[in-house]
Formats: sequence, C-alpha cells, structure tokens
Amino acid sequence: MAIQEVISVLERLVEAHEELIALSKSKRESIMSNDVDLLSKTMKQENKLIQTLSDLERERIAASARVLEENGVKAGGSVTLRQVMSSVSDREHSLLLAELEDRLRTQLKELRASNDLNQQLIQHSIDFINLSIELIVPQHDDSYIYRNPSAYSQDNSGAGIYNKRV
Repeated sequence: MAIQEVISVLERLVEAHEELIALSKSKRESIMSNDVDLLSKTMKQENKLIQTLSDLERERIAASARVLEENGVKAGGSVTLRQVMSSVSDREHSLLLAELEDRLRTQLKELRASNDLNQQLIQHSIDFINLSIELIVPQHDDSYIYRNPSAYSQDNSGAGIYNKRV
C-alpha cells in the first residue's frame, strides 16, 4: 500500500533532519573553537545529507501522488502532506501522518534557528578578522592624488597601529 511508503519516507526524513540538526550543532562548535578542518568535514557531511534529503523529498512526492491516485484524487503539481492526510480514510494512518508532519515542522524550526545562530557567529568572526586587519595593515589615504604632493603630510597618519611613532 502506498500510504505505508509515504509513512516510511516521512520517518526517514525525520531521521535525516535529526542528523542535520546534530551536524548543525557540530558546525557551531567548530565555528566557536575556530577549527576550520572540522568545519570543512562537517560541511561535506552536511552537503551529502542535503542531497539525501532532496532524494527523500522526491520519493515522498511520488509516493504521495500514488496515495492520491489510489484514493481517486487527481494529483496536480507538488503534492502536499495535507492533501494526503485529507484523502486517507484510515484514522490511524491520518494521525500518524499528522504526528510526522508536526515532528518535521518542529525540526525545521530548530534547524532554522541553529542556522541563523551559526550565520551570526560566522559574521562576528568575519567582523573580528576585518578589524584585526585594519589594525595591522596601514590605511591608504588617497587624498594626495588630488592635491599637491608637497602638501601631503609626512606624519605617518596612514600607518597602521604597529607602524606609528609614539
């Protein structure tokens, strides 16, 4: 029966999202500890898992379309889980589908929050690196191009913090 296939695919989607959440937490730890090698490995695992999720989603759509066809409903375009739940007459299957949908929604919210936090951490790291570079590398004053070079100040005002005379 096609409904069992939909349930099976949804359960595998839940498991894959749990793995993705765990990878997201691992990624956060690698960002905070500045471990670039671990971050790279985590991102490779994450990409493989995203591909798996994409494949599972295609399976879910195909299995959902078969369920709709079995129940005499015409499937048009992308088939939603709500359409499948409304077409299933068995109360037990409908409740199980609703539970799996709720778990997936909860996981997606957690994953979004984790990804937002990781993005903020990366942005803070980038800001810190840019600040460090600005402190070390002298800032070039391009205003001398438009005025007499003899009027240009020789007081090393364009020097970085480590190159200035005190």
